[in-house]
Amino acid sequence: MSPPIILIDDDEPQVLNAIERDLCNHYRDKFRIVNANSARQGMEAVDEFKQRNFFDCVVSY
Repeated sequence: MSPPIILIDDDEPQVLNAIERDLCNHYRDKFRIVNANSARQGMEAVDEFKQRNFFDCVVSY
C-alpha cells in the first residue's frame, strides 16, 4: 500500500521549498510529500489522486 500523501501548494517557490523541506524532515518516513507551484497544478494533482482514492483529507489556508 502506498503511503498517505501530503500535497503542498504555493505559488511562491521559496515558501513551497521551505514547507516541503520541513515536512520531509519530519514526515517522509510515513507520508509521500508532493508539491504544486500553482492553484491549477494543485487542482490537477487533487483530481488525479482523488481518482486513485489517495486522499483522506485536504487542508488549505
